[in-house]
Amino acid sequence: VGRAYAAVREARIECAFPHEDVARIGIVDLPGLGEVAADADRRHVAGLRNEVDAVLVVKRSSDTSSFFDETDTAGLSLLDEVRGFVRSTGEFTYLVHNVDPDKPHLAENLRGDLLRNVNGGEPDRFFTVFETDVRDPERVGRELLSPLLKRMAEGLPVMDSEVLAGTRTQAAAVRDRTRLQLTDLRRALDQVARRAGVPEEVNDAKAAQLRSGIAGRLRGLAAELAAEAHGSKMDPGFGEAVGKAYEGVLTWIEDGFGKGADAWREEALTCMVTEGHSAAFAGPEFSRIRVEISRRFSALDDFFTARLTAAWDRTAAVFEAECGALFQRDKGRQADGVSGSDGTTASPVAGSGREVLAELAELFARSSQPCPGLASAVNSLLDVRLEYRTLLYPRVRPDLAPLNLQVSHPVTGEQMQQVAVALTEEGAEDLYELFGGLAEQAAFRIQKSLSQEAAVPAAVIHALVEQFEDTLIRSGTSAQEFRRFVRSYRNDLWPQEFQGIDEANSRFARVVRVAQDISSILEEEQL
Repeated sequence: VGRAYAAVREARIECAFPHEDVARIGIVDLPGLGEVAADADRRHVAGLRNEVDAVLVVKRSSDTSSFFDETDTAGLSLLDEVRGFVRSTGEFTYLVHNVDPDKPHLAENLRGDLLRNVNGGEPDRFFTVFETDVRDPERVGRELLSPLLKRMAEGLPVMDSEVLAGTRTQAAAVRDRTRLQLTDLRRALDQVARRAGVPEEVNDAKAAQLRSGIAGRLRGLAAELAAEAHGSKMDPGFGEAVGKAYEGVLTWIEDGFGKGADAWREEALTCMVTEGHSAAFAGPEFSRIRVEISRRFSALDDFFTARLTAAWDRTAAVFEAECGALFQRDKGRQADGVSGSDGTTASPVAGSGREVLAELAELFARSSQPCPGLASAVNSLLDVRLEYRTLLYPRVRPDLAPLNLQVSHPVTGEQMQQVAVALTEEGAEDLYELFGGLAEQAAFRIQKSLSQEAAVPAAVIHALVEQFEDTLIRSGTSAQEFRRFVRSYRNDLWPQEFQGIDEANSRFARVVRVAQDISSILEEEQL
C-alpha cells in the first residue's frame, strides 16, 4: 500500500476567503493539538506567535468524546505560551463548540462540560464560547464571524498596548542586563590592559610626540592667520562682499525703495493728505528704509561663513597630518595637504573640516579613557558663529542715525524734525528726493566704515585658532588627556607600528570599540 504522504513534513493549502464583505482578514487552519508525534503540537503553535490576533479552538462532541479532556486542557496551556504579553487569556483564545444538529444530546453534554470545567460554572468567565455548525456558512458568519470581529475590534487596541508595554519592559530588562555585562567587560579589559600590551613609557613617549606635533602645526597655522590679519591689503573677498551689498542697496533705492518710484510718491501723497502732515508717512518710512539697508548689508554673513569654514578646514588638516590613520575610513575628498614643520604633508580624508573636527571631538569624548578637556576645546571651536549683526553692525550703527524723522541739529545739538514738505505732488517729489539722498549717503557711509574694518574678520579668525591652540595644548589636563587618547587609539593612530608588534592589541581595540558601540545604541534606544 503506497503511503507517499508519510514522507511529507509540512503542507500548506491556500484558498480564497468565502465572505466577500470581509476584507483584510486571513484564517490559518493548523492541525489538531495532542498528536502522537513528539513536539508536533509545539511546532504547530510556534507559527502563531506574533502572527495572529486571535485563536479559535474548535471542539466537536462525538459518540466517543463529548467532554473537554486532558488533551484539550494541555492544548490551552500551550496556547497560553503563545499569548505572550496579552494579559487576558479570553481576549486571545476563543472556544468554538461545533454543534451536530442531529445529535443534540451530545452537544448538551459538551456544553455543560465547557461551562463547569472550563469556565467555572459561569458563562464566558474565562473563555468566550461560540456555538455554530461549521458545515453551514451562513450560521458560521452570523454566530461566529460577526461576534468575533466585534470582540476583536474592541480588544485589539488593548492587546496592542499590552504587548507594547510588555515588550518595552522586557527590552528595558535586557538593556539593564547588557549594561551590567558591559561593566563587567570593561573591568576585564582594564585588567588585561594593565597586565599586557606595550610598556607605559612607550605610550607616554607617543603621547608627547603627538601633542608636540599638533602644537607645532597649530602654531604654524596661527602664525599664517596672524600674517593675514595684519596684512596691509583688504581681503578681496571682503571687499567684494561689501561692494555687492552696497550695489544691491543702491539698486533697491533707485527702484523706489522696493515699491517703484511712482507708487512710492503716490503712497506718500495719499498718506500726507489724509493725515494732514508729512510726518505720518515719513516716520514709518524712515524706519522701514533703515531696517532694510541694515538687512541687506547682513548678506556679509555668507562671507563670514566661508571664512570660518576655511578656518575649520585648515585646522582639521592639522589633525589629518598627525592623526591621519585614525580617520582613514574614507578617502573620497581631494584637497591639498598641509605641510608641517617636519616637512611632511597631511593626507586628506573624506568630509569637510567641520565633519573631521566633529568626529575628532567624538573620538575624544568616547575613548575608553575619556578626554573631556580635549573634546571641549574642539567643540568650543565648532560652536563659534561669525555674523554681521554681532561683529560689525555695532560699528556701523551710527551711520544709520540720519535715517530718522527726528535728528540732532548739527550746530546746537537740539532735536529737530528734518522733514517738512508741501502736501502736494511737488511735495511728494521733494520727499522722494530727500529720502533717496539720505539713504544713499547712509549706504555710502556704511560701505566706507566696513572698508575700514576689513581686517576684523581675519583678526577674529586668528584669535579663535590661537585660543583653540592654547586651550588644547596648554590646559591643565592636556598632557594627561593626550596620554589617555594614545592609550585608547594607539593601534589606530600607528597601525603598522603597533599591530606588527602585538596583533592582540588590535583585537583588544576592536572589543573596546564594539563595547562602545553597544553602549551608544543602548543610550539611543533609551531616548
